[in-house]
Amino acid sequence: MKKIEIKKRFNDKVIHSYEYDGNTVGITLENAILEGADLGGADLGGANLGGADLEGADLRGADLRGANLEGANLRGANLEGADLGEANLREANLRGADLEGADLREANLGGADLEGANLRGANLGGADLEGANLRGANLYQVSGIGSAGRCTTYDYINNKIICGCYYGTLEEFKKKCNDVHGDNKFGKQYNAAILYFEAIKKIEDETLTNETN
Repeated sequence: MKKIEIKKRFNDKVIHSYEYDGNTVGITLENAILEGADLGGADLGGANLGGADLEGADLRGADLRGANLEGANLRGANLEGADLGEANLREANLRGADLEGADLREANLGGADLEGANLRGANLGGADLEGANLRGANLYQVSGIGSAGRCTTYDYINNKIICGCYYGTLEEFKKKCNDVHGDNKFGKQYNAAILYFEAIKKIEDETLTNETN
């Protein structure tokens, strides 16, 4: 039996410890049940948490960089300011999760359920959002356009475009598309998507204004 300890990210304080029978790479907690656990600031970089039940867990500021969270239940979890760069979140349940200020650069969110998630201030540069449920999560998506036929995602709260490795403001994206594609087929496709995103932002801004008045 091996003893596995989950420690705070900055002071090595042990938060949880487990006995694990088998080989482990980094921290292995496959199919762990940590529902509602307080893991704020935990060092879980590279951890295998595939299929783990972390519903409602406090993971604020946790280091989950490169972690495997495929199929994990993170519904309603607090991931504010967490480092999820390059993490595998494929098919993960992130419904209603708080991801404000989280680092999701290069994360795999393919097929993830992000309905109602708070992504204000989150960095989604290079993230894969193919097939993700984005309803009510600040994000709108157009698929199958451009020379690569990839998904183009607009984060209207942060006014950011995610398109392959591209990550920048809507205005910067518009300029780049015109510089690269001009008036060709792909340029027209991207410009049509941009018009859609601009209309969406206007609608969302008007809705927010009406709700606060």
